[in-house]
Amino acid sequence: MTTLHMETDTVRAMAGQLKRATEQAREQATQVNGAAQSMDWLGASRDEFVAEMDAVFRSLSAQLDVGETLAGRVESEVSEWEQVASSLGGTGEFLPQFRSDLLAAVTVLSGGGAVLGASTMADSLNLSTADYAAQYQNMKWGDKFAEQSRIDAEIAKVSDIISKSRSQAQIDADLSDAEKQIAEIEAARKKAQENADNSLNKIMPDVIDDSGGFNPFQDDKNKTDWLPWRVKADDYKDEVAGYDAQLAPLYARRDALLKERTTLQTNLSSFDQLKAQGAAMSSVIAGGIPSDGPTKPDWYKNGFGGCTNYVAEKRGLYVSKDVRINGNAQDWKQSAIDHGWDVGKYPAKGSAMVFQGEASKDYGTANRDVGGHVAYVENVEKAANGAYKVTISEASTIYKDGKFVPGVHTKVTTRTVEVPANGHTYVDFIYDRR
Repeated sequence: MTTLHMETDTVRAMAGQLKRATEQAREQATQVNGAAQSMDWLGASRDEFVAEMDAVFRSLSAQLDVGETLAGRVESEVSEWEQVASSLGGTGEFLPQFRSDLLAAVTVLSGGGAVLGASTMADSLNLSTADYAAQYQNMKWGDKFAEQSRIDAEIAKVSDIISKSRSQAQIDADLSDAEKQIAEIEAARKKAQENADNSLNKIMPDVIDDSGGFNPFQDDKNKTDWLPWRVKADDYKDEVAGYDAQLAPLYARRDALLKERTTLQTNLSSFDQLKAQGAAMSSVIAGGIPSDGPTKPDWYKNGFGGCTNYVAEKRGLYVSKDVRINGNAQDWKQSAIDHGWDVGKYPAKGSAMVFQGEASKDYGTANRDVGGHVAYVENVEKAANGAYKVTISEASTIYKDGKFVPGVHTKVTTRTVEVPANGHTYVDFIYDRR
């Protein structure tokens, strides 16, 4: 299984490498094209070669423009990630979005895999859903939900761009038409250039008519310009110049179409990888938190009563006398944070759902407005409006002679509650401890 481990310094270095590669490739291509233009070589074959070389140079320049843009995007995202990681106290080691951008950049630069071993690089970056899932599994739960939000936003953005783009079939059809026109005009230009290079045409006066006789009074249909110092080759050179004028916008159109196709292919590749990331993260989050209960030792678990005692049966709350969750239900959030548990605002299967006293009116936790309430999350489903449908199991306190009885709880019941898409102010979830 491919392992993805990306640090900001490494990613920035790779982006810099890609940027330098495009600059070097552009510099070398410019030198080669300049050398071709200045060759000491006369003849039709020379002009044909120069024209083809110029077309290749323009096409390569368009591809390198895309490569530089993508490298810049990666550098910008490294800086953004470092800012976010700094604010969250994270390390920035896991950057799946950069894999998509690097893959796109490598795809653009590869040109068949000839640049920088790009084909091999692209294969090594092409991760599967299972590869992503293996990496997401090790993230903190808060980071998982943040990453899921980022992936969803990226999918929406790229999907919108693709929906507004022309299809590859449409682009290819226009590209084929442009190539056809270019081929026809280049063929005509080649013939005109051969006539311009013909030795006889270079000495034959322009006022010689088509039959070979001298006729200074012939009309325009015989393709003379009535200038005695011109030769036939001059007419053919004018014809070549006319073809060049027709080719220039066609070359520009072909370059634009190649760039449009490359951009579309890059976006499609990014979309596929984002979908793989989204599927992996959804799978990891749906898998939830493995049950680590009941709390041991028993004496600690039995010190809780009612709802806290029930959740202590489902989750492990004790690591040592200095590392443990304690207090009334509504105290569990801060206690968990203080002792190293991951706590957040979004539900995950297997987490402990902590209701502050103020949540009683929204969640029907009557008579718990003082000590709060805690429940165990059995299942989570995402509603169409983005809210979470959370199935919880819970129990209540048993009282005897007006006093709560520790170590026991009422019969366990289940119900489904809704948590807003952005979480509830007075509800938190205790995940696992890392």
